[in-house]
Amino acid sequence: MTSKEKYGKEPRKMDQAIANKFLQDLKFVYDKIGLKFFLMYGTLIGAIRDNDFPWHDEDVDVGVFFEDFKQEIFDMANELFKEMGYLICTGPKINKRYTQIHIVNRQYPKYKVDTYMFCLYKGGRCNYRFTRSGEDYYLDYPLKYFKNFKEIDFLGAKYLVPNPPEELLDYMWGQGSWKIPAGGNGGINPFKRVPIGTFIPEAF
Repeated sequence: MTSKEKYGKEPRKMDQAIANKFLQDLKFVYDKIGLKFFLMYGTLIGAIRDNDFPWHDEDVDVGVFFEDFKQEIFDMANELFKEMGYLICTGPKINKRYTQIHIVNRQYPKYKVDTYMFCLYKGGRCNYRFTRSGEDYYLDYPLKYFKNFKEIDFLGAKYLVPNPPEELLDYMWGQGSWKIPAGGNGGINPFKRVPIGTFIPEAF
């Protein structure tokens, strides 16, 4: 089924087979080095809503915990990705550690897999430091969705997702709106933004 048949819109921005290969390659690397990760943002929507990557998305999104992504983990991942034909492009840092990395395949440079680092805070919050158009802030989520992950089958492999995923998606996009394929807003609800400096990361 084409994206136009499914949603009344085209063209599809990502080739499903290529995106799925990239996600499975990332799973291979992160499983090999023992780094727990989970589907997030557009990829989470697609997995829960369509068992597919969203037609409007341009990348693959996963999350890890900031405290787990130590320098030695980054170094091991970097070497393995290089061997598999990928480049790691790094984002901003907190306490000398990255808060985001982009994994790009040399053969298909327009595609990328984004890994977002989620910080845990006292008071039951989980936040990701986000930068857009020169503005820095946190995207704020209740920690409860990231404490007991759920395993799902997605395009031939098993992945962890925040639990319950539908409830988190309602929190991010607004009640039920994520179920309507309207192009998305990256899960960036302006009412869930928190100024930088409001929280001090502290792992539970």
